Amino acid sequence: MTEENVEINIFQPLDNQNNEQNKYNDKEIDNKKNLSINKKDFEIWCCCCKKYIIKNFNTLYDIIISSQYERKDKQIILARIQRIYKKIRKQQVKNKFHYISSKIFIIFASILSPAITSLNTDSTTTSYVYLWWFVWTLQIGISIVASLSSFFKWDHKYFLYAEYKDKIELEIWNFLENNNEYNREFEDQTVAYKYNLSLFYHRLENLYKSVSNKDNKMENNQEDKKITKKNNVNTENSEKKTDEE
Repeated sequence: MTEENVEINIFQPLDNQNNEQNKYNDKEIDNKKNLSINKKDFEIWCCCCKKYIIKNFNTLYDIIISSQYERKDKQIILARIQRIYKKIRKQQVKNKFHYISSKIFIIFASILSPAITSLNTDSTTTSYVYLWWFVWTLQIGISIVASLSSFFKWDHKYFLYAEYKDKIELEIWNFLENNNEYNREFEDQTVAYKYNLSLFYHRLENLYKSVSNKDNKMENNQEDKKITKKNNVNTENSEKKTDEE
């Protein structure tokens, strides 16, 4: 065997491996181009910049793209994750901002108000009136922010959406990794794919339905309290009129 033939035999496996890798990469690019949902659809504004709705989203997206599911199934998986998870993530971020900012304002205002009042005792100084009105404004602000927080239930909604965000994210990874309920043995792999898909769709929709129902229940409870309070006031007024007659 000549030296040239030896070199060809050595580099031929490497060439075959590179060709297979190139084919795989070309297939991945074609899969991404064929899908109407891309990575930009999973971005949301968070703290003045765009972020993906799920941590390690690049890995998750690549796993879905390279999976053995058909193109339409990949499209549905990405569409449902984008529609459901993105909405919940937006609600969680919005209520988190309102909840934390309102808590910080109430804490600082509650500390500053008595501190300034205790120091602002000399009514002859020019700053006395300004500090008095500043403390008065802080007191009004505390009352307004506390009322808004109680009315919109920012704290309850923040913890609710944060809980279901984690549940849905866990469900997505369990589906992709074939863990828990998705780890069942079937003789036909096609049957396993169909079973896992239907189970994933069912559980994902149930989680979304559950969090939506709980959110609506909070709103309904608020309306029920208003109606009950109004009815109690009307009843008291009717009783007073009856007593006067």
